[in-house]
Amino acid sequence: MGNGPDNLIAGLTFATIYNRVANLISINAGVLAIAQWAQAATEPHFRAWLGKTAQALPERFPGFPEENLASGAILDQIDQIASEYHKNTVSAVNAAALVFGHTVTDSVIDELLEISARGVPERWRTDQEEFRVTLEELRQTSLEDYMRKALSRLVQRQKAKSLPVKMQYLFTISRCGPESFGIELDAELLGAADLARHAIVHGVKFTEPIERLHGMLDANLFAAQAAVFAVAQSCGYHHVIDHTGIVFNSTGATAIVEPERPAAAGSPPPVTEASQN
Repeated sequence: MGNGPDNLIAGLTFATIYNRVANLISINAGVLAIAQWAQAATEPHFRAWLGKTAQALPERFPGFPEENLASGAILDQIDQIASEYHKNTVSAVNAAALVFGHTVTDSVIDELLEISARGVPERWRTDQEEFRVTLEELRQTSLEDYMRKALSRLVQRQKAKSLPVKMQYLFTISRCGPESFGIELDAELLGAADLARHAIVHGVKFTEPIERLHGMLDANLFAAQAAVFAVAQSCGYHHVIDHTGIVFNSTGATAIVEPERPAAAGSPPPVTEASQN
């Protein structure tokens, strides 16, 4: 990380990151379909399997009174166990969906922090960083080296924070937020998703309903999209959405167009870099 803007940052830099975010759209849709199936269909399967297992008890355990199989107590236990299996399955599927979406968003934000520090280093408060050095180190190290170290230290410090906090930091550094791009970001759901993800990795069962999971996944997706647009704009690029998809423009940028490939059904539009007219 140098003191001035990084000239290697191009529209393709943001196009590549945006494509990773856009993939979340189809991934979330698939995961939510699995979650909805688990919620609707697994309990009858569990109950049928437990019923068959119970019917085999007299064969496996000679002397087991068959009349007990028809008792209300056995049937209630089967229902209770099936319900518990069902809840655990739904919880596991939903938790996996949330953790995956959060991980992708978190990695995107960490990468955008690096790009922001390279693209607009003057907006990062390196002048507030402190160093303890000897006179010998001071003679041998230039001020630019200390500024690079300070910038790197700031980036690592932001990466260690929670997703909502470093997201807000990016918007502050970029001097624009989701509303600048017509994106409605639910900060409450974003924060709830971050807390839920933290609880999941520490062994807590995820019990939120499927509708709230959907909102959490959307919050992660919209936050990542807004962050890409905000950092791109702060680095001198802005996106344009038209019938061809999304294009990142910059004055004087060299047009780089990816080769055309057949688009998969339901896939998001491709992203290319083009020079500004």
